[in-house]
Amino acid sequence: MKPSRSRQVITGAGAAIHLSHKNDGGGASKPKAGRRSSSSLQQYDMDDAGSSALQQQQPRVPPTVFAFGYNGHGQCGTGDYNDRSAPRPVRGLVSAGIQAQLVSCGSMHSILVDQHGGAWAWGSNSHGQLGTGGRSDRAEPARITCDGQRVIGLAAGGTHTLLCTSRGRAFACGSNATGQLGLPHDDPAAVAYAGSGDSRTLLVPTVVAELLGTRIVAVAAGFAHSTFLSRPGGVFCCGVFCAGVFCAGG
Repeated sequence: MKPSRSRQVITGAGAAIHLSHKNDGGGASKPKAGRRSSSSLQQYDMDDAGSSALQQQQPRVPPTVFAFGYNGHGQCGTGDYNDRSAPRPVRGLVSAGIQAQLVSCGSMHSILVDQHGGAWAWGSNSHGQLGTGGRSDRAEPARITCDGQRVIGLAAGGTHTLLCTSRGRAFACGSNATGQLGLPHDDPAAVAYAGSGDSRTLLVPTVVAELLGTRIVAVAAGFAHSTFLSRPGGVFCCGVFCAGVFCAGG
C-alpha cells in the first residue's frame, strides 16, 4: 500500500487533524511509524500558538480524516478519550460516508465541513462551542446546523466556533466572554453560563446580527477574537482587541 498524501493539517492546543486522500488501491492508507506519511508531519512549521496548516493540491479521490494527540475531551473524534501518539482515522466520518472539505481545531475541539456543506463538531463543549445545544463533550462527530444553510467556511477559536454559509451569513457559538461572537453581553440571544468566568454563552450556531446585510465569504478565529471577510473586501473583527465592537477595514 502506498502512503497517503496530506491535503491539510491543522493542530489545536493538544491534538491534530490530518486530511489525506486514499491510496491508489482504493482503501484508506494508515500512516505508521517510520513511513513517509507519518514522518513528514514533523516537517511542518508551527506558530507560537502551536497551530499549523499545510495545503496541497486538491486530491482526485475523497479525503480521509486522521487525528492524533491529546484526547482528554474527545477532540480526536475516535469515539474514546484515549490519547493518540500516531494518526488514527476518524471512523465515525468514514462509516457515515462523510468526505471532509474543511477542518479546523480549537483549543480542545474540532469542526469540519463535509461534501454537502454540512457541519460536524466534536471534543470539548464546556462553553457550547460544539453548537449541539448542550455542554456535554463529544468523542465522536456530531452534526450541527446553521438554519439549514450550506456551510462554506469555518473556524475554531479557543472556546468558540465561527461558520459562514453560501448565503453570505455568519454564524457563531460558544464563549462570548470577550465579545468574540459579535454579540453585546446584554443580547437576549446569549444565555448566562454560571461559574465559568464567561458572562455569556451561545449553545447553538446563531446568526451574527451585526453582519446582516453584509455578505460574509470567510471567517477566522483566534483564541478570543474573531474576524470576518466580506465579498467587497471589508474585514470585520470583534473580541479581545476590539472590546466587542466591530471594526471595519478594507
